[in-house]
Amino acid sequence: MKKCLVGLLCLGMAVTATLGDLSYPAPLPVNWAGGSGYTTANIKAMPGWNAVGLGTPYTGAEASAKFDHAGDSITIYIDGAPGTLTSGARRSDGAALTAPFLATIKESPDNATWSLVRAFDGSELNGTIQTFQDTLQSSTRYVKYEYETKPTGQNFGLASVHITSGGPAVFTVVLDKANGFTVEQGTNAVIEAEALNGVAPIDYVWTTDMAAGDYTTYADGFNIKATAALGTYYATVTATDSSSPAQTASNTVTFSVIPPAVKYQITINPSVNGTVTTTPADEAAANTTVTVNTTPSGGYAVGTITVNGGAVTVSGNTFVMPAEAVTITVTFVESSTSGALIISQYYEGTGYNKWIEIYNPGATAVDLAAAGYRLGQFSNSNRETWKTDGVPSLTVPLSGSIPAAGT
Repeated sequence: MKKCLVGLLCLGMAVTATLGDLSYPAPLPVNWAGGSGYTTANIKAMPGWNAVGLGTPYTGAEASAKFDHAGDSITIYIDGAPGTLTSGARRSDGAALTAPFLATIKESPDNATWSLVRAFDGSELNGTIQTFQDTLQSSTRYVKYEYETKPTGQNFGLASVHITSGGPAVFTVVLDKANGFTVEQGTNAVIEAEALNGVAPIDYVWTTDMAAGDYTTYADGFNIKATAALGTYYATVTATDSSSPAQTASNTVTFSVIPPAVKYQITINPSVNGTVTTTPADEAAANTTVTVNTTPSGGYAVGTITVNGGAVTVSGNTFVMPAEAVTITVTFVESSTSGALIISQYYEGTGYNKWIEIYNPGATAVDLAAAGYRLGQFSNSNRETWKTDGVPSLTVPLSGSIPAAGT
């Protein structure tokens, strides 16, 4: 039985950058007022931005990112000397505060040493967005908003950030790895550098405290060999551009070569009326998420998935690898109808107001994730290929459970 439901559906899809990426700076000037959204994921998807915590955003006329726990923060990495910082901020409402409130704006040249720009004690904030302007130091490359002390019932909101340029963008070199990353012995890893705001060609020189045979370099890359000795190290890159006079910038990252993780065997009991594989395939380290991939034979669906006789919890079609070998057993049950599930209704309104209804005509509930159901979209020049069992333009894994004779 084919587990790809074909329907008429328009989906809004988004592709994001590496989340929380402070490896590459945000170009000046910075002009942000929510953009694609105020959620943690929306903010972390922007190059040069990172967010920690944050709750469900405020919406409506006073929309903003919501800092609802002490320690929630937003950090921005900028590519040159800043001028002024203009912030739009609020709190939950204008009620009198009965306990200390503290939200701060800080600046740093290196994301390590921070200076206070502004402290909000709550008296200057209410439930509407207020605008505050500050002058940043020319050496500043990082700006952080943080909710440090939270009284009960009050949150801090950040609606907008505008940072002007205080001069030309500064020549700098960035690395694609963060301090403290680890490499398992037996695998290799590459650190890549990129010079910004310079004149090509760029010359890169690497220095490190690793033994000579444990690494290689090539222009903007530093390769940690699989045979590298265990230990904690640094790698420093110095970039020099071709301007006159030449500009030079350096950056350093620390890392550790660690022992390879102990891996435990994955065994799959033979199944009838379907096939089973896992990802990873044969073994996995403790705390690794293992996915059970099932392909029922025609007319069958996944019944149960058990690991170590039920001793390991299975969520949908995944489980967390324990610190021991596992045996997986999957049963397949006969479907009461050959189609198993039916797209019973669809609605196509304006914008994103589109939906479908899926009906289960069978006598038992269907776990969509465990059974491997996906929704397929055939679009544009590919729109007719569903008739010939073609490959969808887009597939979306389904989750949840549909009860027997229900939707």
